[in-house]
Amino acid sequence: MKRILLISLILLISVSIADANWRSKVREAGKLYEEGNYEESLVKYLEALDQEGDTTVIAFGLGNVLQAAEKFEDAGKSFKASLMNPDSTIRADALYNLGNALFGEQKYKEAAEAYKMALHLKPRQRDYLHNIELAEYLLQNQEEQQQQQQEQKQDNQNQDEEQEEQQDQQNQDQQQDQQQNEEQQQQEEEDQQQQRQQEQQEQEEQEQQQQQAQADTTLSKEDAERLLNALQMDEQQVLENIQKQQPTEGSTGKDW
Repeated sequence: MKRILLISLILLISVSIADANWRSKVREAGKLYEEGNYEESLVKYLEALDQEGDTTVIAFGLGNVLQAAEKFEDAGKSFKASLMNPDSTIRADALYNLGNALFGEQKYKEAAEAYKMALHLKPRQRDYLHNIELAEYLLQNQEEQQQQQQEQKQDNQNQDEEQEEQQDQQNQDQQQDQQQNEEQQQQEEEDQQQQRQQEQQEQEEQEQQQQQAQADTTLSKEDAERLLNALQMDEQQVLENIQKQQPTEGSTGKDW
């Protein structure tokens, strides 16, 4: 029986020493945090975490250090882990600091919600109310700015599309004009070629007609000889006919 009591006493002492150790680490970390020595404070909090202390308390301190180092996303995770603490005051402070971390990320809507939950746990806190109003004001400005950016983006997109359509139309018109010019030039070349062919054909026909006319008016040697022979024969025939018509010598006229 005495042995069991002794073992229980040893375990209790060990737990008390371990509890005192991590709490000591947390106090050291908190002091370093107040002094602005965030790196060493972070080390002490991690040492306390290794000693299996209350993770909700350690996480709250870690969140403060990380937020001071402007590591808002990691700080927010630490504050969320500390929300498991049964003490409503610690949960309220964790929610308030979570709101600050979200505020640092410019997540004003989520920050305002965290502030409101903190205010529910600790009513009439002026800091909570002030931060709620500030987060909602910045949220409205953020939404208006996002709306303006969206409208500007849409206007730019519409303008780009309009310019693209105009450029496409201009390119199409230029292409059509170029095609028409090429077709017109081709037609003119064809007309000129056809005219040259027609003029050449007319010239050839004229030359043929001149050659034919010249051939009709020019007698060959054989034709000239035949014509001369024919004329000579006609002349001989005429002479013979004349001679036949003349009276013969020695004939007398009428007998008176």
